[in-house]
Amino acid sequence: MASSGSATATACVDRQAAGRLRLKRLRVLSATGDAPARRISDLAATLRKPAVPCAMLMPAEDYQVMFMPGLPVAQAERTQALHWRLKDDLEFPSDEAVIECVTVATQAPGNQHELWMVVVARRRRVYELIAPLRAAGVVIEAADIAELAQRNLAMQCAPAGRTVAMLTLDSQRGMLTISRDDGMYATRQLDPIAVALASEDEDRRESLIERLALELQRTFDNVERQYGAGPIDRVIVQCDQFTEAVLAGLARDLPVPVQALRLADFLDSADPALLELASHSTLATLAIGAALRFDPEPLASDALKAAA
Repeated sequence: MASSGSATATACVDRQAAGRLRLKRLRVLSATGDAPARRISDLAATLRKPAVPCAMLMPAEDYQVMFMPGLPVAQAERTQALHWRLKDDLEFPSDEAVIECVTVATQAPGNQHELWMVVVARRRRVYELIAPLRAAGVVIEAADIAELAQRNLAMQCAPAGRTVAMLTLDSQRGMLTISRDDGMYATRQLDPIAVALASEDEDRRESLIERLALELQRTFDNVERQYGAGPIDRVIVQCDQFTEAVLAGLARDLPVPVQALRLADFLDSADPALLELASHSTLATLAIGAALRFDPEPLASDALKAAA
């Protein structure tokens, strides 16, 4: 489940006996209406058909993401070590925090250790987000984040062991992730460029795409230099609008292959209209990424467990 200020998208994905992923359900609900209670009721009715575990993507303002060198502790002691390491960096007491991390090995000379992507949220806020849905009978399994939903999608788009960049753009938000398998090397928020692309005329849009390519290349260079992540294998792009212009501009200005996200390459559906809907909606795409958390071919344990 993924939400924005104006809509919420829900998706259900499972893996067929032949191994192919199938999109069983996708719905985008308007966030406007008579009252919040009615909107929760409509959302709960959608999520209960059928009753399956749900991952809810938290709003970006309700969590922090930071990258750091891995700490020399056993996996079982990782969370406790992070509470201690971050106690002076948080705006609230560390014992009120839910902290999880995703790890990836780095290979740069003199920098051969794990890189940790650490996700921090206030436990009380996580509860406030999930409580109305749980009260309505929805099985919220985890509070997740958009960066990891995007990583789940990137994993489906390239062979194992490749470093993949994925860019999503809508009228309000731009997000870049760089990942290899289930590990994360970097995330960047590119909201100002996304907003400008949606609001400027065609002549101005070309220069914005050039600026976007420059920002991406800077991030790629930094990741390759710092972490020995190897060359970026490809850039996957999902846009709500101006898709062809963005693809053409990035392909011209970046030295790596650029391609649109093609959900049909790894996802089937009995209703082709669902895939068509998702291909034009970043919000729906992220909802599918969140649903991939529950793929029977499991990902690492990397999201904030629902802390009710």
